[in-house]
Amino acid sequence: MPLFFENFKYEKSHDEARYLSQAEKAAVIAQLDQLPMKQQLCHGDPNPGNILLRDHDAIIIDWNNASTGNPEADLAEYIIMIRYAILPPHLPMKRRLS
Repeated sequence: MPLFFENFKYEKSHDEARYLSQAEKAAVIAQLDQLPMKQQLCHGDPNPGNILLRDHDAIIIDWNNASTGNPEADLAEYIIMIRYAILPPHLPMKRRLS
């Protein structure tokens, strides 16, 4: 299984995160480099389309980009995506603004 940091760095350095400037990408990678190394399961593509809500539970789908690493990096990528990305219109306005 690939390492999360290596996948993330490759994707972000090859223009996959168009919502971030080059300086922001470099800053994110620098912060991730400071996280402790771990060998835990990471999703690799955390985004609202890969989280299903059913009966007050979240179900994570689409594990094609799964890797090992620090799961805090997965969470960081999700937070960055939510903050800077355009969210789907079906989400309530309150959630899109928070």
